[in-house]
Amino acid sequence: MDGKPIDGATVMFDPEPFLGDNIKAATDVTSPGGMCSPSIPPEERPTKDTPAGMQLGLYRVRISKKVNGQESIPAQFNSETTVGQQIATDDPAVASQKVRFDLKSK
Repeated sequence: MDGKPIDGATVMFDPEPFLGDNIKAATDVTSPGGMCSPSIPPEERPTKDTPAGMQLGLYRVRISKKVNGQESIPAQFNSETTVGQQIATDDPAVASQKVRFDLKSK
């Protein structure tokens, strides 16, 4: 946020509703360097053999971090998110696993 990595933020990728029930949400928590690798929880994967990671599709992205019980990230990035991301094999950022979200505190 404001050019600095956020440690311990939960990053949630929620599939757009028009994709139906077959595309599952993915989530992870950021490292001290602000990195994460969102994945579908094992119990939500289409089959028990489905590998970790995300499915292709369009997602709303929510980023949240609570400090002393209070949300520390502005609502436009979580409860009222305006952030979206397409997960596609031909997206250079997705292919290189370097999708970046620049959050502003104000």
